[in-house]
Amino acid sequence: NEVCMKIRLMSLLAALFIVCMFGSAASEVTEFKNFSADVPSGWNSNESGNEMGSMVLLMAPGNKCVVTIALQPSGGMPAKDLATMSAQALKGEAPEKVDGSEAYAFNATINGMKTITRVQENEGTVLVFTVAGDEAANKDAIKSICESMDSKDAKIKALLKK
Repeated sequence: NEVCMKIRLMSLLAALFIVCMFGSAASEVTEFKNFSADVPSGWNSNESGNEMGSMVLLMAPGNKCVVTIALQPSGGMPAKDLATMSAQALKGEAPEKVDGSEAYAFNATINGMKTITRVQENEGTVLVFTVAGDEAANKDAIKSICESMDSKDAKIKALLKK
């Protein structure tokens, strides 16, 4: 009986280990201050912010791709003006309106790394979503992040789903 108990316990531990190993291969929903998002397996996340806003960094293995998601008050400025100011500050291209939305996007190169930034505003809150680095190699992960973003705050939720 003691041997059977040990075998059952070992089998249970082995099954738990396998579930944990396979579970870690999938993305994991992470709760941040203002929203939640799937963080792809192997990616690291870091959040900073204060009462004025928050910024989340999602970094691919080896930091070959970095996704930055920032939420902050818009100060009453429309997305186009915010995007233009950001593009000028980063010495980027002129922002262009994203088809089918009220968002604006621009490209820039920061410290030799190509970036694309999308800026959109809703009811006094601005969302700045930037992808830096190897976007093509991380396309599926970036898509998963975008599609999974959610918030309990209706105003932020509306921004994330645009």
